Amino acid sequence: MIFDQKGGGKDYEDEFFYWINWQTNTLDYLSYANCGPRLRKAVKRETACGIVFQDYEILDETISTTECDKAFLEGKAKLLSKIE
Repeated sequence: MIFDQKGGGKDYEDEFFYWINWQTNTLDYLSYANCGPRLRKAVKRETACGIVFQDYEILDETISTTECDKAFLEGKAKLLSKIE
């Protein structure tokens, strides 16, 4: 997902990547670059009143957004913290 400068806010150049499980239609991973790359892994899902809430593990933030999938598959993305 890429935003235009006009109407895109101060961080319009951020890059967003989403990994959606095609079998379950769930957002399993997301990555974005905002003052450095961020990679999140969904680890717990709960649905309340039709809204899905997810907890995330924050993985290695030294890996570039475009290299997240490769680093994860190679076991190079290390757990840093959790959002619960």
